[in-house]
Amino acid sequence: MSAYAKDARYVMKTGLYVKEMNGYIKFLGHGGSANYAFVGQTRGLFSKITTFGIRDVGDLARKLSWLVH
Repeated sequence: MSAYAKDARYVMKTGLYVKEMNGYIKFLGHGGSANYAFVGQTRGLFSKITTFGIRDVGDLARKLSWLVH
């Protein structure tokens, strides 16, 4: 299994599922910046990983207003 797949599975196992984004997020902190890992999935019983990457928390706050309340 590749490091990419292992890291994505780790986010899915330890992260938070966000229904509005159909994926999992896991908050990260590195060098004083606020980021999160995101794993997007297909919908359905046997979902597959469609995307995995590190993103800025500011973008997440704009997408999910409940996050900043």
